Amino acid sequence: MKTVACVLRSGGDFEPGDVVRLFNQVSEHLPGAKFRCFSDVAVQGVEVIPLRHGWPRWWAKMELFLPELPDDWLFFDLDTSIVDSLADMAEVEGPVIMRERYWPGPFTRRHGDPAINQSGGVGGVHSRTRRSHAAVR
Repeated sequence: MKTVACVLRSGGDFEPGDVVRLFNQVSEHLPGAKFRCFSDVAVQGVEVIPLRHGWPRWWAKMELFLPELPDDWLFFDLDTSIVDSLADMAEVEGPVIMRERYWPGPFTRRHGDPAINQSGGVGGVHSRTRRSHAAVR
């Protein structure tokens, strides 16, 4: 079963309650899925993987690509609301990341599928990002 992941960096617009809301929606629409939150704060009732780097704001999402983590996950931002089954997304092999809002119908046909899948794994994404981020500091 695919792991569903989110990232919460303290000091921003989102709080642990937003993680719990997403967790509850995922539990309803993908029963049995493992749910993990990468965070620098505790989230009651949710498995938290501590953030390892002090990357600011959205850069913390790069920790999803740590080489020792499994490559079979589904990522959602904390401003996402799950309102229907995630079964189809969970069947996609490898990591799945939502890259924009999903609006069924003509918008999807014009702009393509909002989900991206990095087939073949995510191997060096984390280390390349870490080197790039260090270079711009």
